[in-house]
Amino acid sequence: MNKKILVVDDDEDIVAIVSMVLEELGHEIISATSTEILLQLDSIKPDVIILDNSIGGEYLGSQICKELKSNAKYKDIKVILCSGVEDITLIAGDCKADSFLKKPFGLDELERVVSDLILAQKAV
Repeated sequence: MNKKILVVDDDEDIVAIVSMVLEELGHEIISATSTEILLQLDSIKPDVIILDNSIGGEYLGSQICKELKSNAKYKDIKVILCSGVEDITLIAGDCKADSFLKKPFGLDELERVVSDLILAQKAV
């Protein structure tokens, strides 16, 4: 089942590659290099958000994830937190992200993490 996936990362190359790979899998991709796109969640209605932890601006991706997961309106959106920091596992768990990708990640790993989340959504 194809999903609407929002990719938010301040690295344009990562956004382009992740978007291309997921589009090839048949998903609808909306991408952005700043967190301002998150103000449009009501109109975008993504199934999954791939969110860089160090996106820039005044908030970390983990803080944004925590806010989304504590909001009844957005808590069911699956969030994949991305970061190159060593403790991304702990950070992702703390903010209640549904999964994480440690940068640099391989395209196979990206596909696996997204597919696992989508399969988990079907099972619910």
